[in-house]
Amino acid sequence: MTWPPRAGWCLPLLAWFLAGCGDRQGSIDAAMTLAEINYPGQLELYDTHLQKDHYDVVLAIKGDPVTRIRFGVDRDPAQCRSGAHCEERLRSAYETGVASGAKLKALDQALRECGVTALGIDDTHITPAFRTIVELDLDPADQQPALDRLTPCIATFRQALPPDASPAQLSLKLRVLPT
Repeated sequence: MTWPPRAGWCLPLLAWFLAGCGDRQGSIDAAMTLAEINYPGQLELYDTHLQKDHYDVVLAIKGDPVTRIRFGVDRDPAQCRSGAHCEERLRSAYETGVASGAKLKALDQALRECGVTALGIDDTHITPAFRTIVELDLDPADQQPALDRLTPCIATFRQALPPDASPAQLSLKLRVLPT
């Protein structure tokens, strides 16, 4: 065989390879169609992430700067339709995303009111059980007062959650970094 191979041999291989990379626009279209069927007028595209064999599509609730809904669209976007597993993943992701968004908003409000700095979230995929990274001055002489400052923050956080908050939403995990 000579190199480079003839185009007649290369084109089918190239098409097969590119098809394996996923169809970004097809994934977006399928996700948005399902979103419109299940949550009419509520969601908009925020981002997409290419995974090994599919796209994760990230949707945002319109007018909500915090809540994100992330779910995987099938390798073949045509399979992501009403009544399929893809729709189940969207509904599950919506429930998780809304719960996480409510928790994150309540936590942000509570920490801001207490004067505690939130640096970020320690979790690759946000779930209602995420761990929040905070910054406190933990000088050896005043560690307990610094930690005591968190007590009203936690009470404010729980009060800011919806009355039907799940145990995962109510749970609070903090990773404290010294200033």
